[in-house]
Amino acid sequence: MVRMLMGIGGLVPVPSDALVTPVTFRVRKRALRGILSEFDALEDGSRELSGEWVVGKRTWQRLQHEWQASKKSKSESPIAQVRHQPKRKERVILYIHGAVDYRLAPETRFPGPLHDAVSAYFRLIDDLHIPPENIILAGDSAGGGLSLALMMYLRDNRYPLPGAGILMSPWVDLTMSCDSWDSNARYDVVPMPEPGDHLNPIACYLGEHMEKYLTHPYASPLFGDLRGLPPLLIQGGDAEVLRDEITLLAHKASLAGVEVRHELYEDAVHVFQTFPFLDQSQMAFMSAREFVCSVLAPLKEDAPRTLEKKVEEKLKDEINNATARIVQGDGTDSVSEKDDIQSRKTLDSTAGKLEKNVSDDELSSQDEDPSWVTSPSVLPNPKGDTKLRKSWGRDGSFPIGPSGVIHTDFYPPSLALPSAAFVDT
Repeated sequence: MVRMLMGIGGLVPVPSDALVTPVTFRVRKRALRGILSEFDALEDGSRELSGEWVVGKRTWQRLQHEWQASKKSKSESPIAQVRHQPKRKERVILYIHGAVDYRLAPETRFPGPLHDAVSAYFRLIDDLHIPPENIILAGDSAGGGLSLALMMYLRDNRYPLPGAGILMSPWVDLTMSCDSWDSNARYDVVPMPEPGDHLNPIACYLGEHMEKYLTHPYASPLFGDLRGLPPLLIQGGDAEVLRDEITLLAHKASLAGVEVRHELYEDAVHVFQTFPFLDQSQMAFMSAREFVCSVLAPLKEDAPRTLEKKVEEKLKDEINNATARIVQGDGTDSVSEKDDIQSRKTLDSTAGKLEKNVSDDELSSQDEDPSWVTSPSVLPNPKGDTKLRKSWGRDGSFPIGPSGVIHTDFYPPSLALPSAAFVDT
């Protein structure tokens, strides 16, 4: 709705078109361990979870090209088949608070939402056979905290971990004990939950077991052990009530040996990434893309893995079907039938190149530019206004970004926590 209103008003360029395919799957027993074992035992295969696949237009066009080339190569010689074999090193982002419609409080108490997130993750790696290294967990607000809890649950129970995590304004401390809940209350869009309110989200989430679970690592990840987690990109706003716990989470994870990239955006409120008219929002998504494309590469030399043929076929069936629709940047549906989607070659100039049998490498290079944000052609002067404060892990480098609106701070893992800091996860 926000994107639609801004598109109508012409305030900012809206994101590019995307292919959106609804998906529903049944939750089945998976012999889950730990805190979810009892919940897993109750599943009889009748309960359903829903979500959607969202594929950017350029990625969709490239996938279409690869699938068509693969289909064509079946009738050719083995040598020609190898020549037409596309590169299938795709990453999948499991976005919690968007891609997965997990159960919410008060109808479902803790750890019900964690069970749904775990079920969605295992559907990707077990049912669709997507390598866990190719998966990036992402989430915002409570979904960011749930994404972190999911990684901790997987680690604690010796399940395969995803390749990385992207946490946007994650809510990781349900005790609300950080100072920024008071100091930023006048600026942020998030109200302070009242203890006696029957709609208090914490009470609704934890129910009658509030005292038991308030500091449980899967409810308030800040109080958990962060060792052994995959690389994390953690973004927060300088004006949000969760600022302090987000900052402390980044410090605690860094001290635990996790590769952390922490970004604090000046004058930004809770989940500011949802307001694309803000410079901070555009920079945050540019930084997230750079984190995936550049930062993870040297850290994960064996990831992403090449997808097997059966994985490609399963993904094709899930994404390329009659329920798929093209959603424009302003949030409105433009096409709903598969045949119309496949014939819609005017979405981008890339489509014209497809008709000329553009090579896979050329088409892949087209996909390198983000289609959801306008990149600055000229970087501002480094002495410009500061809109983003960045703290990195390990090497402290900052390879890209509009330097005129960035101030860099580096907190190496060897540093002790500041005395005024309160760690949350």
